[in-house]
Amino acid sequence: KDQWNNFNFNVSHHGMCVAGVSSSDVLVGVDVMTYEYPKGCKSVEEFFQLMRRSFSESEWSLIYSSGTTEQSQLKTFYQLWSLKESYIKAIGVGLGVDLKTIEFQFGGEERTELPNMATLIKDGIEMKQWNFFVHYPDDEHVVSVAVGPLKESVDISLGEIDPPKYDRHEVHYKILSCNELVGN
Repeated sequence: KDQWNNFNFNVSHHGMCVAGVSSSDVLVGVDVMTYEYPKGCKSVEEFFQLMRRSFSESEWSLIYSSGTTEQSQLKTFYQLWSLKESYIKAIGVGLGVDLKTIEFQFGGEERTELPNMATLIKDGIEMKQWNFFVHYPDDEHVVSVAVGPLKESVDISLGEIDPPKYDRHEVHYKILSCNELVGN
């Protein structure tokens, strides 16, 4: 069978950061966010009110408990937003989905540490077949990568392709700098 029948890729950029992911074995999505003060709003709280319907109560609790400064709350907000974006890009639905039904939780890390993995709860059910990786290339950006089973894509027909057996603990990837990516 042609190895390119089911090639998945996704690219994202924000600020000075660009990220891309690809795979022929699993669905992939990536999103980059710059930690920045929201444009067009008089305050962070006004911005949060505009975005209220995009997050679950549990996620809002996480955002507000992540620190006493607006900057720390915005960082958590952007981490969660980036995770949501990476997932909806991977499955191919775009922003037409009710984002409150897609909830992310961070593992047992203390909030004094930046989380590097997250768990997806969709419609109240933990989606164990998905992996979510969170990267911090610098102090100004967060990059989230979603990796999941091919059968969850909404915009492809698997036809005669036999999806590989997907084991969420067998995900392999490499972070490359621009020089490594374009170099020999």
